[in-house]
Amino acid sequence: MKDITLQIENLMKAFEEQKHPRGGKGTHEGGKFVKKNSIVHKNILPAEFQPLQEIINKQSDINTKEELIQNLKIEKTRKFALYEPPSRYVVNLSKEYDKTGKYPYLADVVNFIQNKMEINLSQNERDNLHTQVFNARGIIRAEDELKDGMKLINEGWSFVNVNIIKDAYKNKKDVVVKLRRPLPYANNTSQMDGLFKPFVDSEGEVYLMKPKSKTRGIKIGNYNLEYSNMFVKTVDKKDRNIFKDNKSDQ
Repeated sequence: MKDITLQIENLMKAFEEQKHPRGGKGTHEGGKFVKKNSIVHKNILPAEFQPLQEIINKQSDINTKEELIQNLKIEKTRKFALYEPPSRYVVNLSKEYDKTGKYPYLADVVNFIQNKMEINLSQNERDNLHTQVFNARGIIRAEDELKDGMKLINEGWSFVNVNIIKDAYKNKKDVVVKLRRPLPYANNTSQMDGLFKPFVDSEGEVYLMKPKSKTRGIKIGNYNLEYSNMFVKTVDKKDRNIFKDNKSDQ
């Protein structure tokens, strides 16, 4: 476990180094010079994690209270504010709020940050901070998902793909499925966790079926599953009882 934790910590340190490389071109956004973010860590992260990496990299070089105050004073259109990268200062204070153990309602996080800054904000400035906090939550979620995903990879899980399912079907093995988090657009996604038997039809379409199912299965295709979220292991059928649960039998 210590090795996994160390690898994750080293990965996050690498993120910090790559988010602010020396030199390079940049743009002026909200009165602050921001270096352009590039896709990095291709040799560190599996490709399925690249979307999370891109989200994490979208932080501006605003590191102090004074810099943030100047940024909040700028009149911004709603569209510009929503797409403006959140400042690292706001991201860090949002993480500090999370340590309180309270649920991060946006208004509560805004109040927490405003109290930490010990300043009064105009309505426009508070609206801008509210949007910054909203965008910062996306950064924090991506970091948490990355850590969870890297932990699963280190535990021997693999991203689901059709080749793994086809090999399991060919070799008469079962497949154990684990979701890193519930899919936001699917109902009863907890039913996708557990033991499945693979199936490949005559047209080469790949499915995962509950152990007792005869006709119904989950199609593994590019259109309906978020692969960076779904992990699998193949197991011998003789070992299926180790992974069986009530959900898998249904």
